[in-house]
Amino acid sequence: MAVVPTSPQISVEEYQKTSYPDGDREYLDSVVMERNIGSPSHSALQKILIVHLAAFESGLQIAVRPECRTRIQETRYRVPDIDEAIPSDRPGVLDAPLLIIEILSADDRMKDAMQRFSEYEKLGVRYVVQMDGISPASRF
Repeated sequence: MAVVPTSPQISVEEYQKTSYPDGDREYLDSVVMERNIGSPSHSALQKILIVHLAAFESGLQIAVRPECRTRIQETRYRVPDIDEAIPSDRPGVLDAPLLIIEILSADDRMKDAMQRFSEYEKLGVRYVVQMDGISPASRF
């Protein structure tokens, strides 16, 4: 995922209490990083997956969360397209999700995706899935 710093270095506490009106940001070692804004086909695929996976929430006792801040390390927070985890009332995800789905956008870069997937693996995420969200929305 191509990322561009959007602000000077800030503390974890400042990041945690900040919201962004045009979409959430990731926090990587004191720097707030923009995320790619998905295309209509990216959003359509995300919606399909959320609706489908949500049908299993009650039976499997899981929570399906789109774009929820996930702590990777003390100074690193990612915002996956979708994650599934054990329900929690705590802000953000502090435990390893069971599943993370990342939807590929046109501006994403393989090097960035591999870094992200490596971080998810080290965190203990059991399943990491990358899907193609680049194709035209008319396919959905």
